[in-house]
Amino acid sequence: MARLLQAARDSPGTWARPGGDIETTAVAMRLIDLAALAWLDDKATVDFLRRSEDPVLGLCLAPGARTTSVNALWGGLDLARRLHVRLGYPRAVGASLARLLMATPAMLPVTITIATRKTSIIWRHWA
Repeated sequence: MARLLQAARDSPGTWARPGGDIETTAVAMRLIDLAALAWLDDKATVDFLRRSEDPVLGLCLAPGARTTSVNALWGGLDLARRLHVRLGYPRAVGASLARLLMATPAMLPVTITIATRKTSIIWRHWA
């Protein structure tokens, strides 16, 4: 597991090649926890999370990506909880989540399921 995570790492504190994203980084952090692996790049991951914050969207897919998704919101909230970081724009995160849930009425049941399983459980820490 450690070798796979190392191979998939994009830069210190981020995962997915090419170019780390917030959701994949959160999944990698969960795998590190589940496999009880040592992780020493908390500062790099916090920096990545901070650079992914946005005053309008709350959390972007990655630094500089001017878009978000339910999974990016979940990933950022999960990283913030794991790293004990208070997000700079929690209301923007909530607003983005609400917009994404309402954006596609046909997908609403699927989106709610995703949000309920991932984001809303973590959202309690920031509400």
